[in-house]
Amino acid sequence: MDSLYILTSSIFFLWIIRNIFYWVWVWQKNDYNTASFITNLKNEIVIRNIYEHLLFFYKLILLSLFFYVVKADNFLIYYQQLISLAFFFQFFIVLKEIYKNELKKPTLTFRNIFIITFSLFNTFLIFSIPLVDRFLWLLILDFTLISFIGFFVFLISFPIEIYIDIRTEKALKKIKNHKSLLTIIVLGNYGVRETKKSLVHILGIEYKILKLRESESTVLGIANALSRKLTSEIDMVITGIKANNQDEIGRISRMLSPKIIIITGINNEKLYANQLVNSLPQNGIALFNGRDKNAYWLYQTTRKNKAIYNYLTFPADITINSTNNHSITAYNIRQKSNTIAFDVIMNDKSMHLIVNKLKEHKIEYILPAIYIANYLGIKNAIIKKRLLC
Repeated sequence: MDSLYILTSSIFFLWIIRNIFYWVWVWQKNDYNTASFITNLKNEIVIRNIYEHLLFFYKLILLSLFFYVVKADNFLIYYQQLISLAFFFQFFIVLKEIYKNELKKPTLTFRNIFIITFSLFNTFLIFSIPLVDRFLWLLILDFTLISFIGFFVFLISFPIEIYIDIRTEKALKKIKNHKSLLTIIVLGNYGVRETKKSLVHILGIEYKILKLRESESTVLGIANALSRKLTSEIDMVITGIKANNQDEIGRISRMLSPKIIIITGINNEKLYANQLVNSLPQNGIALFNGRDKNAYWLYQTTRKNKAIYNYLTFPADITINSTNNHSITAYNIRQKSNTIAFDVIMNDKSMHLIVNKLKEHKIEYILPAIYIANYLGIKNAIIKKRLLC
């Protein structure tokens, strides 16, 4: 039985490492926010396949059967074999994820390295002092791992918060010293990266832009990036953020004081996005994706300076939006081999555009950049020329 235990415990640690990486990745994806993590956890449970659900209930049954097995020693060896079987199933899950390149791996930041290291050390420490049957102990550790990880997430959060405050203050000083800096925030659950790319491409003809990477979209990431990269030559900062953390959105808006906000598309976090829009100064403007129902709802409810962007599949529909003085609508879309031609009505004026290597569904990502370029005074001839590049 010792050989079976050695094999099972080896598989157990492989599974534990996989799970530590997975849960830290989930925490990171939710910006270490408890409410977002719980919501995501519920979604993860729903989308699991039938085999994962069956395996979970199988392990749960094994856990509950121990009190019966304790009274019947004859069944203990079979009970241990059944636990080993559960870990063998999990071994094949890990192999499948490795083969299909589906293993979830968090970014190795200081916070994540701390959580991973101490979660693994804690598991090994408790593993070495079993309080019940060794096989059952492996099963108990498997079930309690998520709580260990959660504990270390909270433990590191306090010094991290102090560090974030220090870095934020440093970034704020740099921003305040840069009086003419224009900041643009792109918020959404999709289309953020593509919209940022279009903004940089078109606005870059007139402005020196600092575009923050996707990994720099948190409060700490933005603060660190600004502290390192913001110079007096920079005219504009463009960053994208997710719409799933109210506190994070509030802190970012207070730090950056955005003059322009673009809402690409959001799920049910309308209030979070509304908080960002309400942070706009009197001379700021918010753009909303007219094809997204939640973004459109925000457009209708906000009292801030606003504009809407949209593209229409059928030319006859152009009359719907043509009366809006603060909008950009693409229509009459014609796809060619290497280009796409379309017309836009922007602030009651029409313009014909040709874009190099662009698919129809990508038009909604380039419209905000066209509108903002016009809003900032870049001539239409320059915009047209830039779109062909």
